[in-house]
Amino acid sequence: MNPRTTLFGILIGLPGAAVLASGGGANRAPLDPAYVAECGSCHLAYPPRMLGAASWLALLGGLDQHFQVDATVETATLAQLNGYLTANSRRKPTGDAGAPALRISETGWFRHEHDDISTSQWSRVKSKSNCGGCHTGAAQGRYSEHELRLP
Repeated sequence: MNPRTTLFGILIGLPGAAVLASGGGANRAPLDPAYVAECGSCHLAYPPRMLGAASWLALLGGLDQHFQVDATVETATLAQLNGYLTANSRRKPTGDAGAPALRISETGWFRHEHDDISTSQWSRVKSKSNCGGCHTGAAQGRYSEHELRLP
């Protein structure tokens, strides 16, 4: 068992414990436990910095039809997610022509960083939303090239 995971389990109720789970540092927001529980139960709990605040607000405003799935949450949880995601969002807007991006893979940053990935590599990853298919530290919010394993 990973010592960090064990330590996180022991410290789960302490403030800052999410930093251990996320590998957070000075330039990374720790993954909020409510965000990981709600959003991470269906897909990777993407780091908030991957989308701008308007994008997160648009996504949270449409949880009843979140990519063809009803992902609604309780009002208090929605308020917590809203505050966390917008406070820790990318500072520059994400999206084209003023419309907020609803998929990380639609952002200019993502397209720039992944422009050299071949169609055959994407097919082996299965989906552009499967960050862990190449980024071995994605579940912990780490996307370093040192942890990159192309299929």
